[in-house]
Amino acid sequence: HEKPALCCGWTADGRGILSGGADGKGMLWDIGSGQWRQVAQHAGPIVGIFHSQLPSPCVITGSWDRTVKFWPADPAAGGQPLGSLEMPERVLAIDVRGSVMVVATAERHVLVYDLCNLAQPFRQKFSPLKYQSRCVAVFPDQTGFCVGSVEGRVAIEHIQDADLPRNFAFKCHRQNADSKQPEVYAVNSIKFHQAGTFATCGGDGAFNFWDKDAKHRLKAFSRSDRSVSASDFSHTGEVFAYAASYDWAGGLEGMLALPQEGRES
Repeated sequence: HEKPALCCGWTADGRGILSGGADGKGMLWDIGSGQWRQVAQHAGPIVGIFHSQLPSPCVITGSWDRTVKFWPADPAAGGQPLGSLEMPERVLAIDVRGSVMVVATAERHVLVYDLCNLAQPFRQKFSPLKYQSRCVAVFPDQTGFCVGSVEGRVAIEHIQDADLPRNFAFKCHRQNADSKQPEVYAVNSIKFHQAGTFATCGGDGAFNFWDKDAKHRLKAFSRSDRSVSASDFSHTGEVFAYAASYDWAGGLEGMLALPQEGRES
């Protein structure tokens, strides 16, 4: 990438890594050969990139250019998209699992798609959270999704009408929460374990494990000395990995206040 990479993901066969960057390019790294090939191009930064078997084997990308696009899984097939969906605003977060795709855009729009029927969103609504969406994650059983925002809150949302009464939201990633002026941090990452529990990571440098069905926090871990910006579980669920780096919540002033080592990470 000619500019910072913003997202990454594995190919379905585990032989390649996809990455999307602020340069609008989607790239594929073939691990065996070590070669990079371009698989996608947007007019704005790419914030999400996925390999999907639906609606046919393809690469799915979401971008600030207000589109979600579908690209040939084989880079040799050419550089033209297989299809494109117009979004109401810039794509800020996207997740794909099985036949479900959830897209969160600026101005609090949330769109749910059935990848087997892309003619129109299965459900379109405003986020129940008051401020900008930062991340989304589809449940392992594909019956719903989580939305995390910059206000230190997570919403648990279900897709089918019969399950909508089970929707709720909760506060997290806040320091001095009992004071009149608590420190509120963004929820930067939500990732599900195969068992249905999930992890949240925030700008406060903390990560927590949750049980949405019991509405209970399973464990709070010690805080890092900087923001936790990304995370994921291994495919076996045995390992949880996270990345700590400055997330620009404090602007340039916050960046300059970091030690030199922190500025370079």
